[in-house]
Amino acid sequence: MTNTSASVTDTALQGLPEVIEAIRDEWNVPGLATAVVKDGQVILSQGFGKRSIVGNLDATDQTLFAIGSSSKAFTAMAIAMLVDEGLVNWDTPIKHYLPTFKLYDPIATEQTTVIDLLAHRTGLPRYDLGWYNASLSRKDLFERLQYLEPNKKFREVWQYQNLMYMTAGYLIEALTGQTWEEFVQQRIFTPLGMTTSNFTPKDSQQTSDFALPYREVKEEVQQMEFYDRFQAVGPAGSINSSVQEMCKWLQCLLNKGKYGETSLVSEAQFAQLIAPHMVIPPSNRRLRNNWKPFITIMAWVGA
Repeated sequence: MTNTSASVTDTALQGLPEVIEAIRDEWNVPGLATAVVKDGQVILSQGFGKRSIVGNLDATDQTLFAIGSSSKAFTAMAIAMLVDEGLVNWDTPIKHYLPTFKLYDPIATEQTTVIDLLAHRTGLPRYDLGWYNASLSRKDLFERLQYLEPNKKFREVWQYQNLMYMTAGYLIEALTGQTWEEFVQQRIFTPLGMTTSNFTPKDSQQTSDFALPYREVKEEVQQMEFYDRFQAVGPAGSINSSVQEMCKWLQCLLNKGKYGETSLVSEAQFAQLIAPHMVIPPSNRRLRNNWKPFITIMAWVGA
């Protein structure tokens, strides 16, 4: 077990760190951090294992990790804030705000709303190879959406779609004059005191506590290069943060958009963020039998 910034303060959690450590060892994970928030208070915040194997550096609750698609919840919150300000409406077609918005399906082009983007229901499959490892800009990707053929009818089924969250980020820039990164930094990170959270691996490496990336090759954990071409689709998954700072975000969500005396969003718009909008179908027997709670959580946070 490694560095602890907040020890277990609830007797119901006694033994949990040992369980986490055993699972980490079983799954061959070099390092991780986790936290528990109860009744608005952090009752566990702790790092496990190593953030650097070669450097023998412990993971702590201040270690920066890529949070991946949990970034999407920040994008959705940003949109809700703009709804509060009257700059966008959940149910107004995107084309009203971005006249050049165009999808392969003409019906989707005319009718796609912000909720459609965030609820993964435009009819498009993932198309991740369209942006992965590419040097295209956010604008480039936005302009190429029209060539991506859907495999389902508009609003017919839930299909995970990173490019639609990219589009939501692009919309934020069009409405505010700020990039998605600037908006999230100024309007979410700063009010919540998320001072080390950032948007690029380069920024993480400028800090004193960040996790190195690893992958498993033939059951051997090997260090790999940071993936640094995420910026075009940043609104879908580029945030790096620590468990300590994510606790502030979690406390804000548990308090319906408020953190201390700071209110990021009205309760009415927060209710929209957590309202069900699309059923997530199980993709296979394993999901259907073993991962129902995970599916529910994913739906709740908009990931």
